[in-house]
Amino acid sequence: MAVSSQKIYSVGFDDTVREIDADKRDFTPLAVSLTSQPRGIATVASGSNTVYIISENAVHVVQDGQQVFTLPVNYKAASIAVATDGSTVAVGSDDTKVYLYEWDGQGLRDVGKLESNRAGVSALSFSPDGVALAAGDSAGKIVVYDVKERKMLTSRWVGHSGRITSLAWTNDSKHCASGSVDTHVYVWSLVKPLRNIPIRNAVPGGVSVVTWLSATTVAGAGADGCVRSWDIQFHA
Repeated sequence: MAVSSQKIYSVGFDDTVREIDADKRDFTPLAVSLTSQPRGIATVASGSNTVYIISENAVHVVQDGQQVFTLPVNYKAASIAVATDGSTVAVGSDDTKVYLYEWDGQGLRDVGKLESNRAGVSALSFSPDGVALAAGDSAGKIVVYDVKERKMLTSRWVGHSGRITSLAWTNDSKHCASGSVDTHVYVWSLVKPLRNIPIRNAVPGGVSVVTWLSATTVAGAGADGCVRSWDIQFHA
């Protein structure tokens, strides 16, 4: 799922993009059929009408209920994220790379790739200030990149023992939470990359998603169908 203002977008096994009105708590008439099985979806949180969807070998762009662009790719796309200002789209691949694109309103332009991960990139998240991109992989490792400089900021966010499923930054872009199939949630620091806050066995059966409810409260949900939250005291 992806959230933009009061709209929620989802994709599923029916190969269809659907829109939910959060205020009415119901689906809108919007439904866009894709030509292949979707593997991920992303949009900008601040009211954008542009939604990006990955299938195994393509990136699709949907606007106002219409599929307006499809970019075939020669890798297996596994994860996707969009920068807060909508300027950059990142696609993680099973080939361990992160591919970067810019959307100009008509097409996606290839602007580079990031290559410091060592396993398939299973989760991506841009920091709200647009400076950093966290890339979690199927081996449980997280690499943080400088988006503008196209270089690694840190590879020291190490603690998980299984595939990273979700990443979420705090609004101040200083900390990032991660969830994994290993059932654990970690909170990481960009300023102090060797310091982390582990929440072990956070979600029985594995973590599917993490998100911040406030500046100091993180939530996680997963295989057991429950949502749990934890108050975090950051390291001084």
